[in-house]
Amino acid sequence: MADKFSALQQSAALFATAATSIFNIGWTRLCEADKTGTFPKKDTKEFNEMMGGLLGSVVLRAFSIELALKALCVKRGVTYPKTHNLAELFAILPATDRTTAAKRYEKKNPSSKGSLEAVLRANANAFEEWRYHHEYLPTTVAYDEMGDAFDEIYALSS
Repeated sequence: MADKFSALQQSAALFATAATSIFNIGWTRLCEADKTGTFPKKDTKEFNEMMGGLLGSVVLRAFSIELALKALCVKRGVTYPKTHNLAELFAILPATDRTTAAKRYEKKNPSSKGSLEAVLRANANAFEEWRYHHEYLPTTVAYDEMGDAFDEIYALSS
């Protein structure tokens, strides 16, 4: 069990770091293109690389939260279902963990439009929706809020 926990926890941290790095590169390229008026034409290599990075970072961010939730389940002895659904995974955590993470999230985001649970519900299927964006055509994601959600969930497993 310790090996499974460690693998999940380390993978969660790795994917979270990768998500942030890839997003920052894509966002910088997008902002620069917008600022200079050199936004690449749709379906060009430049466009696909820029947008692919942004889309990929959302997938990695969602996956990092999923892994952090599953690591915490393993640490607490909670059996988790085979799912990518963030809200479902959060709901099976012990109440004390949910409350602690929620309070820490609210303290970090006092002006947030939603609670930790609301962010996880709104982005519950982000991994699948953004991984298969051509099928789901998602239009919004709470990227920064998901990063904060990851931080608070991951902190409970440390």
